[in-house]
Amino acid sequence: MGKFLLGLVVLAGSLMTPVSRAKVQFDVGARIGYAIPGGRIADHPAFLEDGVSDKTDSFAAGAIPIGLEGGVRVVPMLSLGLFAEVAPGILSTRIKNNCDYSSIHCTITGLGLGVMAHVHFLPYQQVDPWLGVGAGFGGLDLTVTNDAHAKGQLTFTGYEFPFRVGVDFKLNDKFYLGPYVSYTFGRYIGLDCDATDCPSSGIGRTASHSWTGFGAKLTVLAY
Repeated sequence: MGKFLLGLVVLAGSLMTPVSRAKVQFDVGARIGYAIPGGRIADHPAFLEDGVSDKTDSFAAGAIPIGLEGGVRVVPMLSLGLFAEVAPGILSTRIKNNCDYSSIHCTITGLGLGVMAHVHFLPYQQVDPWLGVGAGFGGLDLTVTNDAHAKGQLTFTGYEFPFRVGVDFKLNDKFYLGPYVSYTFGRYIGLDCDATDCPSSGIGRTASHSWTGFGAKLTVLAY
């Protein structure tokens, strides 16, 4: 009987260890990558001049997303948390040429903020494939500055849904590093303008846009 009770205690301890461990475990991730745009800013928006494309890549040729993520391992395979992202953009040829012609300084930046769930298929193992699904706020900001330091901004805002797939390679018990690929789609539904010639029509009919990219992610496990 004593051996039987001892066996039950050992079994119960082995089953409870991952759960109790997950209750006090947090993970923090930092990532950097490159993304290319797709889709359209809006559906034939009235704020564009005649003949100007409404495609997203007519504003940005690409972006360098830099993200931070924080989550709680509710169970070893599942992490729930938040993400924040800033993505310095590469101006499209059209925008860059217009800015150079007008002798003004232009920048474009993507923004993201929301919630994210990560599923780890082999948690704590040497090689851990994972899948991330999220939802949140997305924005694209075009800023122009002239020689007199007068600034104007055109900002598109809306919602986005990021999907990421990656592999974590275990460096030690706390640090994981690996590549990922990503696809984000969404819609811009708002238009904010801070300039002398702001459009009064708003964004008009909405359209879908996307960002497809890849990069590297460092994950730190904390207890």
